[in-house]
Amino acid sequence: MFNKILLPVDGSEPAMRALAVAADVAGRYDAEMAVICVYRHHSPLESSLSMVRATDPSPPDKALSEHAREVVRVAAEELERLGVSKVRTMVKRGPLRAP
Repeated sequence: MFNKILLPVDGSEPAMRALAVAADVAGRYDAEMAVICVYRHHSPLESSLSMVRATDPSPPDKALSEHAREVVRVAAEELERLGVSKVRTMVKRGPLRAP
């Protein structure tokens, strides 16, 4: 019935609860799980207007991308712990709002 399941994650507790449900479904149907985290793109103007000044002057997109990669890594490890054998991960940069 299910061959592929897309699981968007953001590191939140509700996302982790959804992960457990998705793992159960994937296990029942031997489905492939695709885990994705989309982070918001910050323009250079937005970055320059920020009231927060990081000690590391790396661009916000880099920090957000690294965080998103960590989120999908943790999710993939949890899926594997729950017995899901086919897991792919993706990190994508997205716009502030949909076109």
